[in-house]
Amino acid sequence: MVPGAVVTVAALLVVAGHLIRWSIESGRFPTRGSSEAYTAAAPAREPSAAVLAYVVSGADGAPCRVLDVSAAATVAELIDLGTVSIIERQGNDVVLAISDPDAWAPMLPHQQIVAEHLRSRAWRPSRDHQAVAEVSTGTLAAAPPSRWWWARFRSAIAAQARAAGYTSQRVSPISLQIPAAIGALIAFIAAVTTVTAIVARDVAGIDIWWIAVGCAGGVLTSRCVFSLLEPADVLTPAGTSMAIVASRRLEHHAASTTTGDGLGSRSDLAAAVALGLPSAVTREVPLTSTSRERRIWSMASGTARVVRIHRLWLPGEAARPGFVIAGGIGGVIATTAIRSVVAAIRDTGWMTDLEQSVPDALGPLDQHLSTVASLALVPLAISIIAVVVGLIDVVATREVSGTVIDVRLPHDDTLTGRARQFIVGGGHDGAPLIELAVDDGEHATIHPLLVDARAGAPIGAQVTVRLTRILRRVRTITPIGTSGAMAASGPSLGS
Repeated sequence: MVPGAVVTVAALLVVAGHLIRWSIESGRFPTRGSSEAYTAAAPAREPSAAVLAYVVSGADGAPCRVLDVSAAATVAELIDLGTVSIIERQGNDVVLAISDPDAWAPMLPHQQIVAEHLRSRAWRPSRDHQAVAEVSTGTLAAAPPSRWWWARFRSAIAAQARAAGYTSQRVSPISLQIPAAIGALIAFIAAVTTVTAIVARDVAGIDIWWIAVGCAGGVLTSRCVFSLLEPADVLTPAGTSMAIVASRRLEHHAASTTTGDGLGSRSDLAAAVALGLPSAVTREVPLTSTSRERRIWSMASGTARVVRIHRLWLPGEAARPGFVIAGGIGGVIATTAIRSVVAAIRDTGWMTDLEQSVPDALGPLDQHLSTVASLALVPLAISIIAVVVGLIDVVATREVSGTVIDVRLPHDDTLTGRARQFIVGGGHDGAPLIELAVDDGEHATIHPLLVDARAGAPIGAQVTVRLTRILRRVRTITPIGTSGAMAASGPSLGS
């Protein structure tokens, strides 16, 4: 294939995948028909807490989403149904008993999915599969549900909302299945071509351009499949009315729900949990997805809305400016030394003697030396940029004011992650790093900040964070009023 054409095709496939995903996330994907047909049918009974939260999540015009807290809220509903009971409680750690499946009361599909998951993670006191099964908070945290489980759970909730006339599908499945099939076919052809060449030991048959196109096809397929697994419905008029009613109820739930409310404490706790109000239920039943991008409820703007938490993964994020400057200067010195050594070798008389004694060896050697000198320009440029960024962060800072809506440990126990913790000042002295998400009420996507756990603020606290301009190293976290942050401002990660 012509390299230029292949590069163009690969770029178009990658762009197409990201455009499809972006259009669905932003609600700009072409709608699937009209929602007027759903205005008449109203459900005879009150929707479940998970369906109610699914409807409310689309009240601001964004696609409806199923959040992780809906799974914890479903467990609270199962306790009300008698399917699950609490047999032991020690603080935020509880032991749940799941009854015999033959004795389960009639339940909704998503409730059955959660009950089956709890039973699959449970410890059984006997070999009888019908015995009461027990599961603890620690077991649920150590064995989170798979991505496929979350896809089934979310699809079940979306199907109930559509059946009740609250939502309608915005995206026709066929509009995603076709590009996914095209991308999968391209990736399959590229893989077969490459593997065939490797098996035949035909190095010349390994086409780097086919590999590039295959990777691009895989990106397109993964983006489309991910969109298929994540329901993105829109509200019908009946759903909009229900969202308004539910939003009014939220004020009542907010006034009556406290952070100490746990499983079984109140009969209406499931709705409060599903709508994102702080309680002990999410800690007692840690059913969370493994996706790096997560969505949570936020009340920072005065109304309940769903925001996306997206980690930037910026190189050198939260690093000390002094470390960045020192590393950049060291890189400049090292790369400059390498280029000087290469230039000295090429200018010495040894190269002339080699040309006279072995003429055929000079060409490849000179080419390799030239390649090393050229490649050294890349780390040299990166080092110069690091020095500039570090100098800017020494003097330039900005402030972000808002409400803390999420605090959690970053899931990065790799060697690189531990090195990052050491460099940015946390983890080596007994204080781990945490991700702090601060919502200013103006953005749909929140980028969490890396801070030392000793300087973090609790969820619900209103704070002003001062951080460096580029690498986002947090200097100070100052509470606003008496919102629950620490009593006085101070350095969070040092200078």
